[in-house]
Amino acid sequence: MPSQRDSRVDAFFPDEWAPFTLVPNPRGVHFSRFTSPFTQPLSVVKSLRNPLDPSTPVSVPRPQPESHMLAVNQGRQHEYLLFVPPATLASGGLDPSARLKATVLFGAFDEYNRHGLRTYFEGLANRVLVYVPGVEAQASTAGQAWGIGITSGMVRDLLTTVLPTFTGSVTIDTVAGYSTGYRGVNGTINNAFIAPGDITRLIFFDALYWGDQPPLPSGTTPPPDPPGVSVPPNPASPRNTWRMLNTVRAANPGVQVVTYEVTEPGGTPRDGGMLRVDVPAAGLINLKPRTAALTGLVLARVIRSGIDDGFVTRAQAPAIAALGDILPRRGALASSSATSGSAASGALDAWAAARGAAVASANASAGTGLGLIQSRTLMGWGVPSLGDMLHDGFVQEFGWEFLAG
Repeated sequence: MPSQRDSRVDAFFPDEWAPFTLVPNPRGVHFSRFTSPFTQPLSVVKSLRNPLDPSTPVSVPRPQPESHMLAVNQGRQHEYLLFVPPATLASGGLDPSARLKATVLFGAFDEYNRHGLRTYFEGLANRVLVYVPGVEAQASTAGQAWGIGITSGMVRDLLTTVLPTFTGSVTIDTVAGYSTGYRGVNGTINNAFIAPGDITRLIFFDALYWGDQPPLPSGTTPPPDPPGVSVPPNPASPRNTWRMLNTVRAANPGVQVVTYEVTEPGGTPRDGGMLRVDVPAAGLINLKPRTAALTGLVLARVIRSGIDDGFVTRAQAPAIAALGDILPRRGALASSSATSGSAASGALDAWAAARGAAVASANASAGTGLGLIQSRTLMGWGVPSLGDMLHDGFVQEFGWEFLAG
């Protein structure tokens, strides 16, 4: 049996397997084709100081650093990733005046690889993906979470690492926060590290919170409570997510706001039926009523990938393996009617309804499937519950819908 995958360089799905490598993978699994030596420098990872860290020198005003950070957590470097699709690399490298667009995803850890997101950007000729990691509260952080940010200058520096002669423009028009990454979104925009008027799409990937850290800048008052939204129990809450969204809307009233609501209480808690941020209903994709369909889809995808890579046998989860045999390819299924017209295999609801017996059988084996995912670390971490599996697994299926522009 192979050993645990490396969350940065090994393929989590067969569609990202490297066709050949210079050296055998010491973990006995497939390298990702985006990290093969033959694809460099398409993917570049650099360790950089966090501009939201109060100990990091900055050349522009920083009105709201992560001032709640403990001293023991300050001064760290974090791994930022840039992915330049092949066609973008060719056009940007040959034309120094190219006008490129950037999607910046703030996440938890290595979602660009664990969720197989580079596949969705691979065919784009005018866009790059920038990934900013996040920090969850855990033992190694003394039980503390904080935001990691990025500046427009850092994005350009990452780009010129790949394209040293690039002198064109790069516009950050798509910003997304997954899980704890919402902290980085808030801090980056509330500190004006990037131009909010350039943002045409803002995505919440199951990450909708008031934003109670860090505290407000001195002399600033919290924004008023919008109607129909759950109010923080602490009236002094900085309401950082509300402030961030207000900033983007003021700079670009036409910004598209997309919100994936997946887990409860998890990433999108509701208090008395109310969300904690006044996101537009038109952009709300509520997957909570589709839990059975989503559970079957994620279980089948992850277990099938485990079977294909030798971690699991069909006999260990036959019902889930059977559903895996009839899965659409990643990126072919829509989360809802909002994007079903662009999805080769239609929407999740219709797919699940047409395979009702197989989906039900897979759900009946969910405990067994979760145990295999946990024991084999098939998603790159322990995944303590089915809710955590859904919170982590839906992006690998639906990241194509809005992230890639």
